[in-house]
Amino acid sequence: MCVAGPATLKDVAAAAGVSVSTASRVLRGDLGLVGAETAARVREVAAELDYHPSAAAQALVRGRTRTVGVTYQYPHLGHYSPMLSLAADIVREYGYRLLHYPLHLSTDLDAEIASPLRERRVDILVLAGVVGADHAHEWIASEYQQVVSIGVAAADDPAPSIPSACWSDAEGIRMAADYLISLGHRHLLHLGAADTIKTATFQRAVDAAGVRASWVETEFGLGSGLMAEGARLMRQALALPDRPTAVLARNDEIAIGALHAAAEDGIRVPDDISIMGYYDVPVSEFTAPSLSTVSAPFCDCLEAVLRPALQAACDEDEEYPGAGRVWFPTRLVIRKSTGPAPEHTP
Repeated sequence: MCVAGPATLKDVAAAAGVSVSTASRVLRGDLGLVGAETAARVREVAAELDYHPSAAAQALVRGRTRTVGVTYQYPHLGHYSPMLSLAADIVREYGYRLLHYPLHLSTDLDAEIASPLRERRVDILVLAGVVGADHAHEWIASEYQQVVSIGVAAADDPAPSIPSACWSDAEGIRMAADYLISLGHRHLLHLGAADTIKTATFQRAVDAAGVRASWVETEFGLGSGLMAEGARLMRQALALPDRPTAVLARNDEIAIGALHAAAEDGIRVPDDISIMGYYDVPVSEFTAPSLSTVSAPFCDCLEAVLRPALQAACDEDEEYPGAGRVWFPTRLVIRKSTGPAPEHTP
């Protein structure tokens, strides 16, 4: 018994000698009007034909796709990789599939975020690292229950309108700056500075310690080529008449570019200058020297919002998580790229 191409429900019904509606009832477990012998024959034929139901057809019938979407800005940044890998593992546990939705920054973000939900392509949508996602898209949350978010937030941000798990960049930058100051550094430079909470927090931390701060700002934004941009910015920093002894980069990609530029100029890291990143991308552990950084809790946040949403989707007795914010700490990751300030032992 064979058919050309993947077997369809019609093929199963024809081979078993039953109607399509009868074959459908058997294969979805609705046996109230179907005899045991007929049901056994349909299942046997379905197995022989290697029949698999169409996911699209099932979604139309059940109103569900068994798919989770993850949407995120700046898809080229390495800190999303562990989170996306974990998301794939989690959804697989619940019998779901994962779809990626990287956002195009030149388009209407609200419309692009809502698109997978409006078109019924996903049952649950995770907004990952989308700026202001937990309170800026109230109309999406009011129309679609199955939206959760993870990312940066500030203590004085408005209460979120969707389930949200987050961390504080202010906490992370302050921790990094305090660590470099504790090593005896008295001239710190923020590499790739921008008008963000990171830059403002960096300024407050160095002011509180009474040490000097400098900036090398980027005009590059967060496009793809950040390592090359980091190298370019670092060359500017190394050309300063009063060179800093410690560099805190906006992210790990910029910091890795800075490591490259320092090596090219014969600057020893960390003997001559300390370099520190932010986010703890997987490659940071394998740079030369390995990169000290701040780890943002993407994976902890994902677990906190995605599992409850999936449990509610799979169990009618489970309530969908309500709006609210759960906080997770950032973590200092000390490797080989940072050390005491030159001619200073703390």
